[in-house]
Amino acid sequence: MIFMETIPITEAKAEIAELTERAQREHADHTFTKNGRPAVVMMSVWSGTHR
Repeated sequence: MIFMETIPITEAKAEIAELTERAQREHADHTFTKNGRPAVVMMSVWSGTHR
């Protein structure tokens, strides 16, 4: 299952290692927001090639 989590970029910065692990392990996508607006998406290579 692939899911997307939305996280403020300040929180993502503090938790980047854990978010990376989760993206790889669970094929989770993460949307990072800046000032409440989507700014960037992190996804595992697997989820990007198997959609």
